[in-house]
Amino acid sequence: MFPDSRFIHLIRDGRDVAKSFQATDWVGWWLHENAQEWIRAVECHWRWIRSEMRDRILLVRYEELVLETEATLREVCRFIGEEFEPQMLSWESRVDVDQMVPPREAKYHQKLKQRIDPEAVSRWKREMRARQIFVAEAFMGPQLTRMGYERRYASPLWLPAFALTRGFYRTLKPTFELPTRVAAFLRKRFWVRRGSTGCADSSSK
Repeated sequence: MFPDSRFIHLIRDGRDVAKSFQATDWVGWWLHENAQEWIRAVECHWRWIRSEMRDRILLVRYEELVLETEATLREVCRFIGEEFEPQMLSWESRVDVDQMVPPREAKYHQKLKQRIDPEAVSRWKREMRARQIFVAEAFMGPQLTRMGYERRYASPLWLPAFALTRGFYRTLKPTFELPTRVAAFLRKRFWVRRGSTGCADSSSK
């Protein structure tokens, strides 16, 4: 349909992606589910760059976009045949979230008016516990390595433990946690309804 189209694949460290997904409850409750969403995206990347489309795809690393913004944007501009403009580095004042983002998606785009923050890089090192890092790398370790990301548990000695972890999270853990998840869901629904009713009553007085 668009024979001259070009594609930009923005990729980020899978552990940061999984943690972000988990915080928004976008994919699922469990960390390994969020990790697998990133794995599927990476697998699509390798499949497409082996196709006849490879020359029309530019891989942009999130970390480079954040830490080396101008150089990365200049590379993007060259790829799509556009002139780089300094205004591209100061977009915040031009963003009208109410006009640009549908209300149903607004909660996922609350940072559009914020400056790029270097603290967003490698958040997993600061925000994930050792167990969470281990679970994430048990699922996405080979893909992290292939994409050039460092790993906390890179030694081959961890492979048997990784296999056991994957088996546990795919089979036993969902069964063990089902009652807890159901109870949490019901509490959340009940609390939301109470809160909504309370606000309505308060505003009417």
